[in-house]
Amino acid sequence: MTVLHRERVLVELESPPADLREGLLRFALAYRQRTLGAQGISAFRTLVPEVPRFRAVARAMYGNSAGEMVRRLAEHLEHAMDAGDLRRDDPRFAAEMLLSMLAGLDRMKRLFSVTDEGESEARRTARIVDCFLRAYQK
Repeated sequence: MTVLHRERVLVELESPPADLREGLLRFALAYRQRTLGAQGISAFRTLVPEVPRFRAVARAMYGNSAGEMVRRLAEHLEHAMDAGDLRRDDPRFAAEMLLSMLAGLDRMKRLFSVTDEGESEARRTARIVDCFLRAYQK
């Protein structure tokens, strides 16, 4: 995920939602669209094979894209924990868990051109967010 893509996704965390679920759902939909869309999958296919050759560049790219995504999502989740909307836990781990849930196996499926035909993108994303929220409910 490029810096531009990261910012287009993170903007969903900055506008105040009516509730935590709504804000996370907006973020999750934007994240999945960017990460699992044709451009995101193409970028992943292009960049990952080059990581062993350009380790320092790869680390810098991670820090400025996915690493920053984790950091900012963790801040958002920590605020929700402080407000009592989520149970207290390690916000960085929670951010990593949510991002993994949002991309994980679905990215692998798309890399291998395997399609899911039974569930809409919006429904699948909502199920992921709801599962995450159940895991961190007070």
